Amino acid sequence: MSSRNRNLSVHDRQRALILNRALHAAYKLVQSGETNAETLRGAILTTLATDPSLRLDYAAIVDPATLLPIADIRSGALIAVAAWVGSTRLIDNVLIENVLSGNPLPGEMLHKNLLVEVPHA
Repeated sequence: MSSRNRNLSVHDRQRALILNRALHAAYKLVQSGETNAETLRGAILTTLATDPSLRLDYAAIVDPATLLPIADIRSGALIAVAAWVGSTRLIDNVLIENVLSGNPLPGEMLHKNLLVEVPHA
């Protein structure tokens, strides 16, 4: 466990898993053929809304090279979320590649899970 994660209470560690669940909800839609970024973002927001005490910083679907928002993920995408769980700001992201093949495989979901503590001022 990251030393930064140790600052999360046991309860908040469980709550933090919602970021991963939100990304997974979007990825399942990608696997089913969805390429509309706003639809994927909606799935993320719906999942995150199940924890009303979570404070969302951002949920973004961007071009992985430029980090600019995109409307369609067929050329690939970085799906990123950041939210506050308690006094800790957590970020998580998924890089989606090979969508043009029509069948992104789980191995093509390059997942980076970063939990970053930023003391709440």
